[in-house]
Amino acid sequence: MNEEHNLSKLSDIKRQASTERSEFSTAGVIVDCTNPHRKDTKKDYCLRLKIIDQSSHNEPCFVFLYSKHVEDFPHNIKLGDILLLNKYNF
Repeated sequence: MNEEHNLSKLSDIKRQASTERSEFSTAGVIVDCTNPHRKDTKKDYCLRLKIIDQSSHNEPCFVFLYSKHVEDFPHNIKLGDILLLNKYNF
């Protein structure tokens, strides 16, 4: 089974997402990452990633990942890694 991925540029996603609610697939380079943290014990843990691509190096995209358990987050994220977002709601 071969599923085709149509990757959108981050600049195109920002333009389209402001007018319509849709799923997009894109790839970007991680340029910043926080450790999983939470501000309140009643809330989920949060990890924030900042990604860019060739179309948006001056306007990064922020990706937030949430989980109830800190163990659910990846432990080996490095700056410069490529992040693929498949069918992501913006």
